[in-house]
Amino acid sequence: MGSSGALIPTNQRRTTMRRSTSTTLRALRTSVMLARPGHPSAQPTLLRRLTSGEEGMATAEYAIGTLAAAAFAGLLLALMRSGSLSGALRSIIESALSV
Repeated sequence: MGSSGALIPTNQRRTTMRRSTSTTLRALRTSVMLARPGHPSAQPTLLRRLTSGEEGMATAEYAIGTLAAAAFAGLLLALMRSGSLSGALRSIIESALSV
């Protein structure tokens, strides 16, 4: 048969999960405070990271970031292949190597 959670009503499962999550966070806060009593500046940062809801990027955000990076790389490539910028860059490199 299925998991034992299927026998528990949905609302009760959500309440139980919230309760266990808050208990876990409370235990983490306590352990951080006990483990690092000499570093008060690190405690709020770590606690903020543990309790914050949304950090990092989701898959869609990675895709958009990748497309933006590819577009930027294409722009740089177009600039580097242009004659004027290429000549200016070549003269800078030659003057640096001639010293």
